[in-house]
Amino acid sequence: MDIFNIVKDITDIIKQYFDLTRRTGRTTKLLDIVQDDDRVIFVNRTQAMMFENLCKSRGLRVKCIDISPEIDCLDSIYQYPRLMGLRHGKTYFDHVWIEMHYKYKIKQTAAMIDEVQTYLSRDESGSKIIL
Repeated sequence: MDIFNIVKDITDIIKQYFDLTRRTGRTTKLLDIVQDDDRVIFVNRTQAMMFENLCKSRGLRVKCIDISPEIDCLDSIYQYPRLMGLRHGKTYFDHVWIEMHYKYKIKQTAAMIDEVQTYLSRDESGSKIIL
């Protein structure tokens, strides 16, 4: 239990930031920097296909891949077969993927803190305290 409401405050601030940066040209910026043989990771197939079509309209061969932003560590990303064999080009993450990953990690960290606090909390007799 976050008695200081830090998680709520961080979540609110991040939401504000994400809301303020909507429609500021991040997709256009990404479109301007990708080159042939680059890859971009998206949260879902629909967004990946939309960006892939934008790239095709510019004559770019960019691999657009959908991977859940709720991955626990970077090692997990190597388990995606769609990434295997991609040896050339740069890898970028779409801004929505990054936002969702940060939100997931904040929520995951808060849950871990709650879990540890609950596990380690005891009363005078040594019995667990239900928080």
